[in-house]
Amino acid sequence: MCNINVQGHHIEVTKSIQTAVNQKFSKLKGISPATSAALNFKQEGKIFEVHLIYHTKQSEIVVKKKNDDLYTAISQAFDVAIRKVKALKPNHRATLCAPEPEQQDAA
Repeated sequence: MCNINVQGHHIEVTKSIQTAVNQKFSKLKGISPATSAALNFKQEGKIFEVHLIYHTKQSEIVVKKKNDDLYTAISQAFDVAIRKVKALKPNHRATLCAPEPEQQDAA
């Protein structure tokens, strides 16, 4: 099972930050399991920058988000990653619901 590596640049990774990341990460893993994942964040003035890297068997997803609230930036980064993972998955419903071709009788 893959865990996410969380690192803060000159910012301590508190239990509440780790909990917020783990909650979002579990949603993302439920859609497409990761082979590796990392979340790095830093503060530039009053703005937090979050950098999320998520590797699956099929692809690598990289998301960068900036916000004046760290938790909002983390949430936004994971929301974008979830949308990107969902976009990569094929839409099986379209093939399941497609009408079957009509057969012609041989006369």
